Amino acid sequence: MVRWPAPDRMSRISAEIVERFKKTAGAKELEQDAREWSLVTWPWMPEPPYGFTVRASDGEERQWTGDATGLWTMKRIHPATRPSDAA
Repeated sequence: MVRWPAPDRMSRISAEIVERFKKTAGAKELEQDAREWSLVTWPWMPEPPYGFTVRASDGEERQWTGDATGLWTMKRIHPATRPSDAA
């Protein structure tokens, strides 16, 4: 589950980019994850690169960057803190 920002917390440009991001495989993966994810940062400028940062309920953070071609890349900023992830 992802807690997306309320539309009134975003500009029109941000809302359009967030809607575009929601259609990506990365966003769909977050929606299917059992953990709760919160969108921490999102883009507000109309030109790429578009950056998103999300944080899970266990502290894991991921960052997505989208370019002008529609390619999205993801990296983990802070790994999960669950003991099972340490193995």
